[in-house]
Amino acid sequence: MARILVIDDNELIGRMLFETLTEDGYEVRTAIDANRGYSEAMEFAPNLILMDVQLPDVTGFYLCRLIKNRSELRSVRSS
Repeated sequence: MARILVIDDNELIGRMLFETLTEDGYEVRTAIDANRGYSEAMEFAPNLILMDVQLPDVTGFYLCRLIKNRSELRSVRSS
């Protein structure tokens, strides 16, 4: 089963994506900011990350660079 991490500070969007993706058979986790998103990425090792670019603590672009710099997460696709 594919694992998807959703990082979005809008809880309604996060919940909607969680419900939709879970119904489609994916294992999904959510995070509402970059710090939690980074922690979840390290723990959950997702296959795909769906991320808002305007997070409250740092930009999604910056978080994407941080994640890609981790050798164990380089193969994760970000969208």
